[in-house]
Amino acid sequence: MLEPFVILALLVAFGYGAGNVIDKALFAEYIDHARTMQFLSGLFAPIVVLPLLLVEQITVYAAVPFLLTIISGVLFFGGGYLQMKATKMGEVSEMTLLLKTIPIFTLILAALFLGERLTIGEYFGLLLIVAGSVLVTLEPRQGLPRIAPTLPNLITVCAAFLFATTFVLTKYLLNFASFINVFFWQQAGIFLAAPVMLIFLPVRRELKTFIKRPIDKGFPLFLFGTIIYAAANLINTLALRDAPASLVTAIISSDAFFVILLVAFLQKLGLDHFEEKMTRSALVLKIAAVILFIIGAFIIG
Repeated sequence: MLEPFVILALLVAFGYGAGNVIDKALFAEYIDHARTMQFLSGLFAPIVVLPLLLVEQITVYAAVPFLLTIISGVLFFGGGYLQMKATKMGEVSEMTLLLKTIPIFTLILAALFLGERLTIGEYFGLLLIVAGSVLVTLEPRQGLPRIAPTLPNLITVCAAFLFATTFVLTKYLLNFASFINVFFWQQAGIFLAAPVMLIFLPVRRELKTFIKRPIDKGFPLFLFGTIIYAAANLINTLALRDAPASLVTAIISSDAFFVILLVAFLQKLGLDHFEEKMTRSALVLKIAAVILFIIGAFIIG
């Protein structure tokens, strides 16, 4: 029987995968700029978690940990922006697979700052995850793969580093407060970071258009995606409370599996928002990458 934190991490993986697919659909039809999407997400995500005030008393704890909690929220906001930027520019399945470098960064940072020990098995798992990350950047050309270190891929790796930093900080901060308190104040940090996006003129212009037009199916889709992300982040904080950060993030790396399944399902329904390369050679590469990720994740676990 699976440990509870494993089930929690798999739920997070599904939530992140579904959120990535929703982001791609929103960019395809409703929102043009990643900065606009991130501003709206930063504005609405904390509002979505306000019901937590009914669950537990929210308190301000020791000054330094509290400040680090706010900073971790800002870092997560930055990672989210880079992820959305990559989602708009590239393929959702490639972007999601490259985010699997998060366990690599997490293992390194957790070993340096949390004292989490690395075993030979964990190093082998890391090797498999790195191999999968390289594999997903290959593009089939006349039957032979070609390395494609594209800008969306590089942006995704930067987002992965920010997310890993946030997860390690979260694990550390759970020594000072409950998971609900830590999560709540991280959302406050996200809310404080959101107005930075208003510096950019295209964001202000697009927001005016977004506000003036009648509410259509785009806004409910956005709100649904925001709720999914918020729930996944809350569950992730709970999982980090009960297990090593490196183990949790490794299991979450299975979200690529859910993305590919969801994209394939939506394509079967005839939705044209997902221009994924689904030739036989490309499909073989992506399946091989997913297999490496899953094997590496469970070896690390």
